[in-house]
Amino acid sequence: MISFRYRTLGLAVAAAIAIASFAGCARNDATSYIASANSYIAKSDYKAAIIELKNALQKAPDNGEARLLLAKALFATGDPAGAETEVRKAIEFRAADAKTYPLLAQTLVAQGQFAKLTKELGTRKLTSPAARADLGVSLATAYMAQRDTKSAEAALDAALTDEPGNTRGLLLKAQLAGQGGDLAGARKYIESALAKVPGDTDALMMKSQLELASGDRDAAQKLLEQAITAHPQSLAPRFALTTLAVSTGKLEVAKAQVAKMKEISARDFRTVYADGLLAFAEGDMPRSRDAIQKILAGNPDHLPSLLLSGLIDYRMGSNASAEVALHKVLARVPNEPTASRALAAVYLRTGRGPQALELLGPALQREPDNPILSRMAGEAYLASGNPTLAAASYEHANAIDKTNVGSKVRLAQVRFAAGETDRAISDLESLAATDPSQHQAELALFSEYLRLRQYDKAMATVDAIEKKEPKSALVPNLRGAVYLAKRDLKNARISFEKSLQLQPDNTAAARNLAVLDMQEGNPQAARERYDRMLAKDPKNEQLLLASAELLTVTGATPEQVKATVDKAVAANPASLRARLALIGYDARYGDGKGAIAAAQAGLSAIPNSPQLTEALGAAQLASGDINQAIDTFRRLTQLQPQNPLVFLRLSEAQLAVKDYDGAIASGQKALALKPDLVQGYAALAKIYLLSGRPDEAIGEARKLQKDHPDQAVGYSLEGEVLAAQKKWPESAAAFQKGLSRQPVPALAARTYVSLQAADKLADATALANQWMRDHPHDPTVPLLLAEQSQQKKDVAAAKSGYARVLEIDPDNAVALNNLAWLLTEDKDPKGLEYAEHAQRLAPFNPGILDTLGWALAHNGQAKRGVQILRMASSLAPAQGDIRLHLAQALASAGDKDGARKELGELTKLDKASPIRVEAEKLLATL
Repeated sequence: MISFRYRTLGLAVAAAIAIASFAGCARNDATSYIASANSYIAKSDYKAAIIELKNALQKAPDNGEARLLLAKALFATGDPAGAETEVRKAIEFRAADAKTYPLLAQTLVAQGQFAKLTKELGTRKLTSPAARADLGVSLATAYMAQRDTKSAEAALDAALTDEPGNTRGLLLKAQLAGQGGDLAGARKYIESALAKVPGDTDALMMKSQLELASGDRDAAQKLLEQAITAHPQSLAPRFALTTLAVSTGKLEVAKAQVAKMKEISARDFRTVYADGLLAFAEGDMPRSRDAIQKILAGNPDHLPSLLLSGLIDYRMGSNASAEVALHKVLARVPNEPTASRALAAVYLRTGRGPQALELLGPALQREPDNPILSRMAGEAYLASGNPTLAAASYEHANAIDKTNVGSKVRLAQVRFAAGETDRAISDLESLAATDPSQHQAELALFSEYLRLRQYDKAMATVDAIEKKEPKSALVPNLRGAVYLAKRDLKNARISFEKSLQLQPDNTAAARNLAVLDMQEGNPQAARERYDRMLAKDPKNEQLLLASAELLTVTGATPEQVKATVDKAVAANPASLRARLALIGYDARYGDGKGAIAAAQAGLSAIPNSPQLTEALGAAQLASGDINQAIDTFRRLTQLQPQNPLVFLRLSEAQLAVKDYDGAIASGQKALALKPDLVQGYAALAKIYLLSGRPDEAIGEARKLQKDHPDQAVGYSLEGEVLAAQKKWPESAAAFQKGLSRQPVPALAARTYVSLQAADKLADATALANQWMRDHPHDPTVPLLLAEQSQQKKDVAAAKSGYARVLEIDPDNAVALNNLAWLLTEDKDPKGLEYAEHAQRLAPFNPGILDTLGWALAHNGQAKRGVQILRMASSLAPAQGDIRLHLAQALASAGDKDGARKELGELTKLDKASPIRVEAEKLLATL
C-alpha cells in the first residue's frame, strides 16, 4: 500500500510538472496574452493590458483581435492618435467591421478631426444595429462640430432608432437640449442613460455639468467623486474634478486629484494640463508654463492650453506672447469670454484703450450686468480720454457688485480724472468711514489731498490709517511725504527714519532719505545707509540698483557703479529691471559693445523679452551696427505685432540705410495699428520727403481721408508733409480738418504751430483759447504756449503759462522745472521751492538737478549747489550746458581751479558752439 500511494503521488507531481511546463510554453502564445489583456481590461487596468497586447503582437503582428483590443486600451488611456493607428491596422487584418469602425469614429472625434470623420465614414454601412448606432452618434457629434445641425439631428435620430438606449446618443441628446436652454430635457436624457448604465462615467460627468449650470457646485463635485469611485483608473472624471476644484478655490482637492492622475498616467495630456492649471492657480507661473508648453509642443492648436498659455504670459508680463496666444483662441472661438477679457487687459496694459473697447463691446452686449466687464470698459474709456463714460461704467459695475470697495475707490479716482473733485473726495471720505478693515479709500484720499496741497487733510488721513495699523511702516512713510511736500525736511527725515526702523528693508523709505540727503548736500550719508542695508541683505536687487543710481550721481568710478549693477543682475538673473539697468549703464558711459553684450546676455536669460530686444536694437543702432539693428527690430515686430512704436523703431533704422520703401512700409504698419499716432505721421512725412516723394505722401494721405473720413489720420499725414515743405497755410488747413474730426491734444498743438508759421496769429490764438475752454483739464496747449513765451523771452507770459499748467497738473515736472529756472533768473527765492518739487518727482533727472543746483547757487547755498550740479554732470557727462553751469557755480563759490578744470573741457568743443564761447569768456575772467 505504501509503495502504491508513493507511486501515485509521484505521478501527480510529474503531471503537475508537465502541466506547468505546458503552461509555460502556452504563455509565449499570442492567445494567452490576449486572454490576460482581456482580464486586465475588465478591471480597467489598461496599462497592464497594453503591455500584454504588445507582447501578443510581437508574436502575431497581424492579429486583428489584438490590434483592436490595443486600440481600445490606448483610447481608454487618452491616446486617441495611437488608438486610431491600431484600429486601422485591425481593419487591415480583417477585424469585425461592427467593432472597428465605431471605435475608429470615436478616435477621430477625440482628436477633433470632424471633417475627416464625416468624409471617410459618413456613408459607411454596418449590419449590426448597435454598431450603426455607435457610429451614428460619432457622426452626429462631428456634424454638430461643423455646425451642420440638420445632418447631426438626422444621424442622431437614426442612431437612437437603431438602439434607443444608446448611452452616448442619449447624452448627445442631453447636450443638444442643454445648449438650447432646455435643462429639464437635458436632465431627462441623462437620467435615462444612468438608468441603463448606473455608473457610466460620461453620464455622471454630464450630470455634474448640469448641476454646475444650475449653480450647485457641491452637487457637481459629488457626482464627479461618484464617477471616480466607480472608475478609479479613469482620468476623465479626475480631470473634471481638478478643473472644478481650481475654479472654486479648493486647491487641496485639486492637488489630490493631480497626484493620483500622475500615478495613473503621468504623461497623459490631461494630467499634464491639470498640473499646469493647478500651478497657475497656485501662482507658480514657471511650472505652469513648462507644463502647457509640453502640450503645445505636441498639439499646437489645443485651445485650452492656448488660452492658459495666454493667461500665463499675461501674468508674467509677456504681453506680446499673451496677445499672440489669445488671438489664436479668438480666431477659432470668436466670443470666448475669458480670452476676450484677457486680450482686452493686454490692450489696456499696452495703452490701446480703443482696441480694448472694440473687444469689450460684444462681450458687454452678451453680459451687460457683468461687473468685471463694466470695470474693464471703464478703464478702456479712461485710457481713450473719456472719463465721463469711464465713471458711468464704474457706476454700473458698483450698482451690481455693491460690496467691492476697490471698485468704489477706483470710481472716485475716475471722477477726479473727469473733474468731479468734490464728489470724488466725498465718496472717498464715506468709504473710509465705512471700511474699518482696509485703507484703500484713505490711500486714494491721501494722494489726492497731497496733489491738491491740502496738507492738513492729508495728515488727518494718515492719522486714520494709523488707527487701523498703528505699527505699520507705511504710516511714517506717508507722514514723511507730507512733510517733504511742505519742505519740512527735519520732520520728513524723522518720519522716514521711523519707517525704516519699523521695516529695516524698506527700500521706499531708504530712497526718500537718499533724496533728502542729496537735497541737504550729504550724499555720503545715503551711500552709507545703503551699504548698511546691503550688509544685511547683499542680494536685494532693489537696494543694489538704488545704490548704483546713487553711486552714479555721487562721483563714484564707473567700475564701482558697474560692479553694483552686476551684483543686482547676479542676484536675480531673470530680472528685467536689473538687465536694463546694466544696458543703460554701458550706454551712458559710451560703451556700445558693452551695451550690446549686456542686452544679448539678458535675452539669453529672458528669451523673447520685448524690452530687452528693443534695448539691443537701440544699442546696435547707436553703435552703427545698423543692419544688425534692423534685424533686431524686425524680431521685435514679431514679438509685439500690435505695438505701433516698434514699427517706428524699425522704420528709423531702415531710414538710416536709405531703405525708403521699407521705412515707408513700416511707418504705414504703425499707423494702421494706431491711426492717431502723431509721431507716426511725422516720421512718414520725413521719409517721403527724404526719398523725394512728397506727392506720393499727399496721395497716401488723401487715400486715408477717403477710407477714414471720420478720423484725423489722413489729414494729419497731409499736414505733416505740407509742414515739412514749409507750406504752412495748407498745412494748417489740413490739421484743422483733422482736428474737427478727432480732438487729439497733440494735433491741436500741431495746428496751432502751423497757424503761427502761416502768419495767422489771430487764428492761432483763437484756436488755443477755444481748445483750453473746451478741454480745461488738458495741459498740452498751455504748456506749449508757456514754452513759446519762454523762447521769446516774454518772461511774464511764460511764468503765467507755467502757473496755469500747474493748476491743471501740479506735478508736471516740465512746468515745475522751467518755472523754477525763470524765477531763479529773476532772483525770486520761490524758484528753489519749485526746483525741489521737481527734483522730488524725478530725483535723478540731470536737467532737473541742473536747475536745482543753479537755484541753490543763486540762493546763497553755493556749496550745495555745486554738489547738485556735479551730480547732474555725472549723469549727463556729454551735456555741455550743465558743465558750464557747474563751472559758473564753482567760480561763484571761489573755487577757481575747479572752474578752470570744467571750462577747459568745454574749450575743446567746436569753435562755433555757443557753450564754448561762454566758457572762454568766463575763463578769461578767472
